[in-house]
Amino acid sequence: MLTRLREEDFSKRLISILAEVSESILEVYDDERSWRTQRKQDNSPVTTADLLANCFLKEALGELLPGVPFLSEEDKPVAYHVRKEWSCCWLVDPLDGTQEFLQRSGEFSVNVALIANGEPVLGALAVPISGAVYLGIVEHGATRWRNGELTPLPPLKSCRNKPILAMSRRRDQGGASVFAEALNANPAYWCQGGALKFCAMAEGAVDVYPRFSPVSEWDVAAGHALLRSLGAQVYADVERPLRYNIRPNLDDVYFCACSSVESEHTVGLWAQSLREQGVCLTLS
Repeated sequence: MLTRLREEDFSKRLISILAEVSESILEVYDDERSWRTQRKQDNSPVTTADLLANCFLKEALGELLPGVPFLSEEDKPVAYHVRKEWSCCWLVDPLDGTQEFLQRSGEFSVNVALIANGEPVLGALAVPISGAVYLGIVEHGATRWRNGELTPLPPLKSCRNKPILAMSRRRDQGGASVFAEALNANPAYWCQGGALKFCAMAEGAVDVYPRFSPVSEWDVAAGHALLRSLGAQVYADVERPLRYNIRPNLDDVYFCACSSVESEHTVGLWAQSLREQGVCLTLS
């Protein structure tokens, strides 16, 4: 399977799938009369666009890699005793940033990751507003597709002396302040919604993305694979990369993404900041 991921035709087909689902999402986004918002059990919103994108991706990815299980935020939960037997699976958030979608900020994405033995080996993120699709395949590099043009992304370099931190617009600010003070580097901030912060890191605009409030695995996996393909990493703790589909609960994930391979100090300060807030980093 991993050999097939590196085939040019496979990449073109996957990019085409992400581009098509982006267009479908935009059709809903541009016509508020078609919005039908429901509330899930955790009171988070789900829209017509979420559900349409989920159905489309489930079918299209099933045709792309037949037999690979599909694990999505918008599908019914799969019991852990079933999915722990999977050697690989798709891990998908059909519309990451539903709240931003409803607020019409434009800061939402489609997140598609392929997980193999707990590790993200492929990540694709589509940004409907810009029309861009980012695709990263571990050990094969990353590209950005936009306006019909495919551009290779260069490997990420070490952090700047004054790092730029990616932060959420609506959360994280308390923990971020403590972390920034511990860094003692007077960092600048890049505020953006959802997984778009991973895209900014892939473009080299951001150095560190520390998370101080919990998310779910499908919020992170695609961005993680994208960064891995560029030589960066996403950590669950010091020297411990984040892994997926290895525990019953897919929620309550904390992480620190670093563009620099020399990240131990940064990740250590992030982990210390969380522990001082009473967060137990148990994901392995």
